[in-house]
Amino acid sequence: MRKYIVSTICMVLVLMTCLTLHAADPRVVRVGAFNYYPGIFKDTDGAVKGFYVDALADIAQQENIRFEYVYGSWSEGLERIKNGEVDVLTSVAFTPERAEFLDYVKTPLLTVWGELYVPHSSDIDGIREVRGKKIAVMKNDFNARHFIELVKKFDIPCDFVEMPDFEEVFKAVAAEKVDSGVASSTFGVAKQKDFGLRSTGVVFNPFDIFFAVAKGKNSDLLVMLDSYLRNWRHQKDSPYNTARQKWSHGSNNVIHVLPRWLLPTFTMIVFLTLCAFAFIFMLKKQVRSKTSSAVEAAEQYRRVAHELRLSEERFRLIMETVAVVPWEFNIPENRWTYVGPQVTGLMGYAPEEWTTLEWWLEIIHPEDRTWVPAYCAEQTSRGEEHSMEYRLRAKDGSFLWVNDLVAIEMLDGKPYIMRGIIVDITERKKAEETLYKLNKQLNLLNDVVHGSLEAADVGAWWIDFAEEDIFRALDITANLIGIPVNQSDNAYKLSAWVEALQKTKTLNPDYARRIDNTLEQFYGTTSGKYQVYRAIYPVALPDGTIRWIDARANVSQRDAAGNALFMTGTLIDITERKQIEEVQSYLLQISSFSKGEDFFESLARYLATILGMDYVCIDTLHGDCLTARTLAIYCDGKFEDNVEYTLKDTPCGDVAGKEICVFPREVRSLFPQDEALQDLQAESYVGTTLWSYDMKPIGLIAVIGRKELNSSHFAESVLKLVAVRAAGELERRRADEHKYLLEQQFQQTQKLESLGVLAGGIAHDFNNILAIIMGYCSLTKMDYENADKHIPEIEKAAERAAALCRQMLAYAGKASLTQNQVNIWMLVDEMVTMLKTTIQKNVVIKPELGTNIPFIMGDASQLRQVVMNLIINAAEAIGDVEGEIDIKLTNAEIKAAQPEKDHLGFIIPAGHYICFEVSDNGCGMDDDTKRKIFEPFYTTKFTGRGLGMSAVLGIIKAHNGALQLVSRLGRGTTFRVYLPVQHSISETEETPQITASAPWQGSGTILLA
Repeated sequence: MRKYIVSTICMVLVLMTCLTLHAADPRVVRVGAFNYYPGIFKDTDGAVKGFYVDALADIAQQENIRFEYVYGSWSEGLERIKNGEVDVLTSVAFTPERAEFLDYVKTPLLTVWGELYVPHSSDIDGIREVRGKKIAVMKNDFNARHFIELVKKFDIPCDFVEMPDFEEVFKAVAAEKVDSGVASSTFGVAKQKDFGLRSTGVVFNPFDIFFAVAKGKNSDLLVMLDSYLRNWRHQKDSPYNTARQKWSHGSNNVIHVLPRWLLPTFTMIVFLTLCAFAFIFMLKKQVRSKTSSAVEAAEQYRRVAHELRLSEERFRLIMETVAVVPWEFNIPENRWTYVGPQVTGLMGYAPEEWTTLEWWLEIIHPEDRTWVPAYCAEQTSRGEEHSMEYRLRAKDGSFLWVNDLVAIEMLDGKPYIMRGIIVDITERKKAEETLYKLNKQLNLLNDVVHGSLEAADVGAWWIDFAEEDIFRALDITANLIGIPVNQSDNAYKLSAWVEALQKTKTLNPDYARRIDNTLEQFYGTTSGKYQVYRAIYPVALPDGTIRWIDARANVSQRDAAGNALFMTGTLIDITERKQIEEVQSYLLQISSFSKGEDFFESLARYLATILGMDYVCIDTLHGDCLTARTLAIYCDGKFEDNVEYTLKDTPCGDVAGKEICVFPREVRSLFPQDEALQDLQAESYVGTTLWSYDMKPIGLIAVIGRKELNSSHFAESVLKLVAVRAAGELERRRADEHKYLLEQQFQQTQKLESLGVLAGGIAHDFNNILAIIMGYCSLTKMDYENADKHIPEIEKAAERAAALCRQMLAYAGKASLTQNQVNIWMLVDEMVTMLKTTIQKNVVIKPELGTNIPFIMGDASQLRQVVMNLIINAAEAIGDVEGEIDIKLTNAEIKAAQPEKDHLGFIIPAGHYICFEVSDNGCGMDDDTKRKIFEPFYTTKFTGRGLGMSAVLGIIKAHNGALQLVSRLGRGTTFRVYLPVQHSISETEETPQITASAPWQGSGTILLA
């Protein structure tokens, strides 16, 4: 009894303790609320409502918690949780920035996305139509931030207006204070009708939203909320799902009635049952009357049933092993009645998770969510079978492409059951997308290549040796080589092409054999020696014109034995470039091959030949530029007497004072008073002015033809090129006349006391540089591909021309020597590279430049003059015969002064030198020439001033160097220039002097041997 009393007392104490705890004050949790209808919002009565509030009310009852709602804007809610004014926030999207001050539950509340809303009258239906529009967004909203980033990526400028919540955003859009507004899909779907708005279909940034608490605080609350959400999300009738159904689709207190299809279905079942009984009755009657037939039919039925079961097993095995999901959907009941188990492996969902049509719409990709339901509804209403390719979201959040094949079962003329299969086509879609991109890139590349080739006048061809030596080419290729191809497929047999070339004599036979042999070696080799094939050859077209072709090719495919299978190549017309090179070479060598003939007559004959014109005249202008006197007239293959004439009423009058003047046709009708044009029956005219050093017109060159000038570009380039050389020669003649007058006045002196004489004296060298500049300019116009190679050479030549001007001023006493560090190795290498393009083809330059060549102090432009004069003089000494020029650059250490070499008594002092040597195997010099070669105006050439070597000597003197000359008549000549390594130059107005730091005295030493 006593034991029973004690037990009763203990139970009473426990019960009282529980009642005390239950009666304890509930825990207060402050929830930051904002207008996020229908999740949470403030109603017109001032109360905070929504399905979040209903769900949290259930938690409050279970956990003895009182949730207090602190209402404000979304931005205010973020600030309040930072400041500790609230404990929980709802509808929080995860961002790295927010994770720094928030902790999130693991289970999301919803998956939402952003949408762009506009008034019904707006014409905005896509993201590109918001350019320049005013858009309302909620302050600090995750959707707003991603939409701003999205329009920036598309480079679409917009004006954004921040609002405190989505309600204000919709009010601004409805009042047309802004053009559109960004809101969450949950709020937009619920509220767009109330505000008279519509979605533009611009859907972006699907993301999950969560409950969140302040960082490091209320962790127990976080765990509790996550536990409830995790359980509620998988319970169909949970408080959370019930609240969502209530606020999204109306009241739950709906009286459910029998579905409309139940009675027709029941009637059908009864009818089918009666039919079945009738059928069985008839069947039994037949069995009784025909026993033998029934036995046979039964056996056959068993066989068919067995095969049917086997087929069913095979079908089920196939359906379970491939990525195909069968399904069935009841339209009136709005539910999936069957989803194959394959869906779990394919998408991660259990079959029972496929519930309603709305659930299916949520997992469709946002970009397909508009058209897929509309298309499906349209086809279903017609009862037509159809298929759709769209994207579905798997359970892990990834999207896969599916092909949904759908069949419709109708009942009473209305869609009743939909059946279909879902096939995974993700890999096929990826392959199609990759193939589409590749085809697009290939087509674009093909258009670019063809367009570029046609624009650049470059022919293209290819040979497939596996297809019986088929040769294919673009139309421009056939025009270049003068051979037509089959226009239907641009095809020609390679053997037929070669035969056609030989028959029409398109190729020179020697060139044809050479190309044939090279081509055979090229595509038949396995050594790789002929991997790149190139040939430059002339082509004689059927009309007799000559065209130079630069042909290039390579083998892109070979067989196992190394023989070519596929070969591609290009053809480039380099005719004008070749002709410009010939003109340039002519101008540099004119002094060598025009002996015995006047310069201007030789030039006139050459212009008539190279330009194919009938009449060439070269004039000198008088001071008033109103009259001119011809220096050479070449007409129809012979020279005419020079005359003096007035420029008025002639095309030459239009040329004077202009750079170039062209009349491609009808020139004689333009100048009817010009008797020469009328007599000649002239049709075309090209002329240019010859300018003096101070840019005054001093002469003219005019070329005239009896045919129209179809393309004047080549004639203009040639005249611009020769005008510089001709002007220099005209200046030289004037200088010679001035020199003659000076010699009459100063017969006892040979010093150069006039700057004008000096200018004429070095015009020969100056025009060599200008010829290089003009040549490279013309090459650049015709060959843009190598412009980056030509332009530096033009700049270098222009710099050397400027250096010559400085030298002219220096000799006139108006300039001083520039002292800098000079890389003599690079200087010599540059000059050799430049002169290789201008020296005549019969002369071979062989440079041998040593290593570790030190820098020296001096004037680089003056030293270039030394190198250029010595190399050009060596080439002129060789003349028209085959010859070589050897160029060396070495270090030289002279430990003791060299003894004198001749009666001049000069020596080379001891010291460290750079030795620059130029040797040729030309005509050589006798002793008298060697003694006079450095005197001003002394020359052995038909043209030239004799200032080159005197300038060389003056420059070497200025640099405290020495010059050694070794020459034998008929055995060639060698010049050695010694430049001291460690010395500096101090300049005065007259002559450079050796400073105290110079290691030796006696500059300007000349040694003759």
